[in-house]
Amino acid sequence: MNVQHIESLNDMVASITGVIVRERIADEVFDGADQVELVDIEPDDLIMRLREGKIYARPTAALESFFVRDNLTALREVALRRMADRVSRRESGRQVPIEEHILICLSSSPSNPKVIRTAARMAAAFGGTFTALFVETPDFPQLSASDQRRLEANTKLARSFGANIVTVYGEDVAWQIAEYVKQARISKVVLGRSTTKRGFFFVKPTFSERLTELVPQLDIYIIPDKMVGSYVPRTHAKPGGGVEPWRNLRDLGIVVASLGVCTLVGLICLTWQIETENIVLIYILAALAPAMLTTGWRYSLLVSVGSVLVVNFFFSEPRYTFVVFDPGDLVTFAMLFLVSLITGFLTRKVHRQAELASRKAYRTEVLLETSSLLQQAEGKREIYQALSRQLERLLDKPIVVYDGEVFQPEFYAHEETGTRSDGVCDGR
Repeated sequence: MNVQHIESLNDMVASITGVIVRERIADEVFDGADQVELVDIEPDDLIMRLREGKIYARPTAALESFFVRDNLTALREVALRRMADRVSRRESGRQVPIEEHILICLSSSPSNPKVIRTAARMAAAFGGTFTALFVETPDFPQLSASDQRRLEANTKLARSFGANIVTVYGEDVAWQIAEYVKQARISKVVLGRSTTKRGFFFVKPTFSERLTELVPQLDIYIIPDKMVGSYVPRTHAKPGGGVEPWRNLRDLGIVVASLGVCTLVGLICLTWQIETENIVLIYILAALAPAMLTTGWRYSLLVSVGSVLVVNFFFSEPRYTFVVFDPGDLVTFAMLFLVSLITGFLTRKVHRQAELASRKAYRTEVLLETSSLLQQAEGKREIYQALSRQLERLLDKPIVVYDGEVFQPEFYAHEETGTRSDGVCDGR
């Protein structure tokens, strides 16, 4: 095998040669070999063998660009370092004390595999513990299918390097990571490079800058990746890659309904000779429904702008126009916009935190109930029944459990839902 076929070195080789090798093996296969022999040759001799057709009968232009002296020298150095690392850890019997704890953050970003491989090499070099942390936000159920598949692949890659997979729940990703760092005594965090767009008046701090503010004593390593551009997770993606139009129409309908109900109540209050300043307060309530029922912050902004326009048209003199004569009305509109917008954002944040707390409480309840059921189970059959039932509740997926020597599936009706799902495969 060639050095570029080792999983943890894939990104390093790609940065040297510009070629991504698809055929790779796990590091544990290489490290677990009884004997490894390094076959080395001078780069100039290897290039000569290529030109003479002793490596490939008909070398292509791509192969010739790969077999450049600088590339071969760098790959040779990588191979020698990997062999030296294997010898120092395996052959000499020297045990490096586990003091370092390396953490990476799992995501669906295309650059995440490079971060995982870099952290795995660091953990192996330091002889430390390797943890992969995933922060599940309220937007996680709305991730597109492609992002979910990429996240599963990144999780599988981290697990193949022996990483301990941990999941926490929260809306502020940086804060959740900082809290875990403090509790688990993480010494180093490896991150991918994040991009921040410059605003008109200020620049939003990058993810690494926020993490540095929360945990100043933490060592943070930023891994650049020239081969991957800026990445934004997609939500509610259709097969064609867009956003589901029915969800936009539904959210717009909620905004229109909220403004319509408040306007109807305001017109009724106007017939009772209630002052306009008091009617304006009704429109603050219009921000609550979109904040709790819609799927994006833009709808809170839309309802705030709509509230100002509706109040100006229906309740401000001259009525049924968008003309403003009284300067005091401008102050009223500005305050209505700000209060409505802030109310919507705060309500959305509280609602999202309540969703996360509810989801976490449900999963904790399922796990505690599973522990109790397993303690009460008698025999393998009841254990499998309890596991399949609880896993279906936890994952909301059909579950089937196979037990080695048996192959005939039996189905169990769930008492709670009355539905049938795959249970234990039993019968020879």
